[in-house]
Amino acid sequence: MEYKIISSAVGSLPHRETRKAIDLVTEVFSEAPFWPQLPKRDFREGMYIQYCEGFPGAVLDREKQRLFFSMDGNFASAKEKFLEALMQDDLESFKMGADYAEGFYAFLEVYKAVLPPMVKGHITGPISLGLTLTDEHNRAILYNPEFEEIITNGLMMKARWQARKLLEVCPQAIIFIDEPYLASFGSAFISLERDQVIQAISLISEAIKSEGAKSGAHCCGNTDWTLLMEAGVDLINFDAVAYAESMTLYVEKLRTFLENGGSLAWGIVPNSEAVRAETTESAVKRFWDGIQALEAKGIPRDLLLASAWITPCCGAGSMQEADAEKMIRLSNEAAEAIQQELR
Repeated sequence: MEYKIISSAVGSLPHRETRKAIDLVTEVFSEAPFWPQLPKRDFREGMYIQYCEGFPGAVLDREKQRLFFSMDGNFASAKEKFLEALMQDDLESFKMGADYAEGFYAFLEVYKAVLPPMVKGHITGPISLGLTLTDEHNRAILYNPEFEEIITNGLMMKARWQARKLLEVCPQAIIFIDEPYLASFGSAFISLERDQVIQAISLISEAIKSEGAKSGAHCCGNTDWTLLMEAGVDLINFDAVAYAESMTLYVEKLRTFLENGGSLAWGIVPNSEAVRAETTESAVKRFWDGIQALEAKGIPRDLLLASAWITPCCGAGSMQEADAEKMIRLSNEAAEAIQQELR
């Protein structure tokens, strides 16, 4: 059986110069380059602000570099306009502006002239966005029905808009739904039902697929991975540095997920100063250790290797540039080394 190991990264980079970030991506990743999110260039590129542009009630506090939601002011008229755009399927009303996503537009410009096998995008998921951002009463907006409806529908439209733009430059695209807050699911910090979580993520996944792209999901902590399997995503990106063993708890559903065409993206390179001591060999060993652990639980190696991805364990937005660049390069070098071993 022939295997294809794909390398990419989660999304955020610490670079303040967009061109430098784009050059890194294009140099390192040939199979599935990603557009870089650059929160140090502009706080509006942070994952909890970037996708809220144009949402009714979203208030940008430039002095404190934060965003919150409020029903004061022109909320009613803004919501009416939002719902009208939604009903008319006006995707352009949900686009990301260049001030919020300079890396995205620079990426599109580069890949008009270069045709990789696939391009990778990302969007913050409704659970994490809704539990991080608050309303004017400091309550998570996911628990406010007015704002919960806005972020769910708004993210669906923004995901579709992004998918459509990516597919204009490449015939294959995948967009990852970033859900770090799933690491807290089941704890006292989140009062959400399982079906509510699955449905919210599924809506974004289905929106992405409706445009002809694939959907992925990323969580950088330990979680119940069957949430994402049942949400219908095509690819699950997990932190295999700290939580590789967590996948062994869900082998039956994981096997079904893989047999139905799903894939795992192994985050085998740390996104911290620990990367300074990391080598290609140590990252590759981490991957094979994880494969062997799942194989020992009854999942065939062929199934695990059929379409595996290699990535860092999480984003690099808060790292030092030199560490982030090493992390990015190690991910690709590890993928190439694994691919070589499989030949």
